[in-house]
Amino acid sequence: MAEHEEMREGQVEIPRVVYEGNDEVLKEQVVHYEKGTRRIVLFTVLGLLLGWFSYRYYTESFLPLKAVLGIPYKLSEFLHQALHGEHDLRTGLGIFGWDAFFPQAPRISYLAEYGTSALFGGALYGSLAYFTGDKRIFTLSGYVRFGCIWAVVISVWTGALFGANAWQVKQNNCLTDLSGIFVVREFTGNGYYADYWEEQKNRLRETFYEGAGPERAAKTLRDPKGEMELDLIFGDNGQGAMQAWIHPEKGYLVTDQGYVYRMTDAFMDLYRTYAEEEEAE
Repeated sequence: MAEHEEMREGQVEIPRVVYEGNDEVLKEQVVHYEKGTRRIVLFTVLGLLLGWFSYRYYTESFLPLKAVLGIPYKLSEFLHQALHGEHDLRTGLGIFGWDAFFPQAPRISYLAEYGTSALFGGALYGSLAYFTGDKRIFTLSGYVRFGCIWAVVISVWTGALFGANAWQVKQNNCLTDLSGIFVVREFTGNGYYADYWEEQKNRLRETFYEGAGPERAAKTLRDPKGEMELDLIFGDNGQGAMQAWIHPEKGYLVTDQGYVYRMTDAFMDLYRTYAEEEEAE
C-alpha cells in the first residue's frame, strides 16, 4: 500500500485546461483552416501545371494570360542567368536550334527549363492562395515557413541540376559512350548516328573506339586554322552533347573544355567520307 502511494506521488500530473471560448468561433476557425489549406494545395498544384507550360507565353497574345504564364518562366530564366550568365545559356551546336540552360546535357536542360518553371509556379500561386486566406489563421510568420520550404526545394532542385550537368560535362569530355556526330560545314550540316543508318554506316562506335580509342595528346598539336566544327552526341537517348573541333589532316579532336585527343585512323577515314558527302550536296 505504501509502495502504491509512493508511485502515485511520483507520477507527473498533466494540468487540465478548460476551454472557455465560444464553440461556434472554434468550429468556424477549424472550417476556415481546412478550406484555406485545400485552397493552398489546389493553387499550388495549379501553379505547378501552369509553370510547366509557362514557356507557351511566347505565343500567347492575350496579355493577362501571357502575364500569368510568363512570370514563372521568367523567374526561372532570371535564376539561371544569375547563376551562370546568359552567354553560357547559348549553344552553337548544330544539332540544336534553340538556346539551352545546359547545352552539354539536353535532358538536364529540359528539366531545368520546365521543372524549375513548374516549381516557381507552385511557389507563386501557392503564395497567392496563402495571402488571400483568413489572416487570423494564415499569419505572416506561417507564410515565412511556407516560403522557406519553397526556397529550400528550389535550391536543392537547382543544385541537383548543376551537379548532374557537371557529371555529364565530365563524361562528354572523356568521350564516353558516343552515339552520334553532326558534321558541320559552312552552310550545311548533317547527323550520323550509330543505330539509325544502314549497315555500311553503322560503324560509328566501332571506328571511334577502335583499338585503344581516342588518346589524349598535347595542346601543342593544335592548328586552329585547319579545324572544323564537329558536334558530338553521347548516350543512346542523347543525354550528352558537345561542340568540338576536328582537324581532318592532322587527325585530332578538341573538346569544348580544350582537351586534345588523337583520333583513330578508321574514324578519321569515316569522318572524311561524311565531310565529302556534305560538300557534294
